[in-house]
Amino acid sequence: MGDETMGRDHRNFGCGRTLSEQTLNRLAIASAKARGNGSESIDKANTCLRDFVKFLDDQYPGIKCLEAVTQDVLNQYAANLAEQVWGGDIGTGTSANRISVLNQIFQLDPTHRGLKLSAREHGISNENRTSWKNKAIEKPMQNKIMAHIVGEYRKTGDIRYLALGHMIDMERAGGSRFKESALMDLRSANFETGRVTLRGEDGTKNDRPRTFEPANGGLDAFKAAQIFVLNNPGMFTRGTLVPMTENYKTWTNWTDKRMREINHAVGNDKKYHGFRHHYAHESYAEKWQIRTGIRVECTVAAGCTAKGQWKQYASKLTGLSPAECRRIDKEIRAGMKGTDGKTILKNGVTQELGHSRLDVTNSYCGPSV
Repeated sequence: MGDETMGRDHRNFGCGRTLSEQTLNRLAIASAKARGNGSESIDKANTCLRDFVKFLDDQYPGIKCLEAVTQDVLNQYAANLAEQVWGGDIGTGTSANRISVLNQIFQLDPTHRGLKLSAREHGISNENRTSWKNKAIEKPMQNKIMAHIVGEYRKTGDIRYLALGHMIDMERAGGSRFKESALMDLRSANFETGRVTLRGEDGTKNDRPRTFEPANGGLDAFKAAQIFVLNNPGMFTRGTLVPMTENYKTWTNWTDKRMREINHAVGNDKKYHGFRHHYAHESYAEKWQIRTGIRVECTVAAGCTAKGQWKQYASKLTGLSPAECRRIDKEIRAGMKGTDGKTILKNGVTQELGHSRLDVTNSYCGPSV
């Protein structure tokens, strides 16, 4: 590697004994040198490495050096990135950059283990962002998951299982994110307006407040979670679904482990974010029902796998022209805009999900064609 990075310790590819900030900086410098890039590349590599180390701290706290990282660990990290991409929390460019940096870092491994990741294989390359694959967890599987959660609670008496169940309900019926479901102050929430109001401290993306009206009676899930928290004040002292015995990090670790166990038990191969995908599909179909009196499914929920299929499906179902179906589809996804082309007169699925990005909505509902 060079005299700036070698000679301190053999661990972390010769860059330092622990995964400290100093070690990460040495790794970033070594990576940039290997690629022949400058200071901007070093900064990007540092950012990517910090994200990877945070992932290790959360999911694999026993790993203290890069030599202990296996291909399975890298694959799990890529799956974590994919979850963030499909949830709209990061872009495909960010995920691709993180994978590229890690690949370069592991090329520095003197043992030449050949560890490597591919954004395309994990479905998070730019061309895979909007796909024809249905990633929603459908109702029959949701029912199996919820039944298993209730069964675990009855078997163990661990009330945390019921808290997890309420979080899932808030996501599948109300469209909230995992972090929002966990950190929302349910104790002081007011649902009398028929809307859900989330503050920055309620776990919203980039701490941006948002207010939305859940589709298809989804408000009931938030009300039920509120009653649960109020009925168990000794366990949920903060008014959120994070138990008093946990902080957000440990709660995330606990729910991740339980969901892996539950998914294995019931045969679910889709990610937790699949509940939110289900909500997006239900909201989309409900909006068609309100507009036309006919329930029309989004591209992937209708089973369409090629361009042109959905317009034929929607036109045949509603009697409207393909062009009119395409116009309604766009308004339901992106919202109805005013004459200025910017002001949203009526929220679409995009606004309900809280990211206000049509490309993310398309990753949930499938290509808009």
